Amino acid sequence: MTQIEWLTGEALGLAVRGDPEVAREVATYFDLRNPGARHILMHERGLPQIFVHFPGLRQIGLWMHPDLRGYGLSRAFCSTCLGQITDRPLFAMVDAGGASATTLAACGFRRMGRSGPREVLTLT
Repeated sequence: MTQIEWLTGEALGLAVRGDPEVAREVATYFDLRNPGARHILMHERGLPQIFVHFPGLRQIGLWMHPDLRGYGLSRAFCSTCLGQITDRPLFAMVDAGGASATTLAACGFRRMGRSGPREVLTLT
């Protein structure tokens, strides 16, 4: 079984600061100052994959290093992380038709609707 360690946003920022490009992308996609957010950082082929959970909102998100995309790794990563969360339903907002929507659908999320250009997905 994969060992999971939940990180604060501050700890995640420190963990990725050695790679300025990754640190910039992480800061763009995740609010590292949110005290309620919990993050999982795992590495595949030496490159980061990040999962975020906002327990109070029951919302999740994920990010894969660009060099890991397109190899089918995100589904296993997401499934592993979802296995650590017991609260349901969970929600995610993703770019409509994007890779995250495909990954989350493969992990059991269903489309609820749209919010502007983003899709709202749920896992019950």
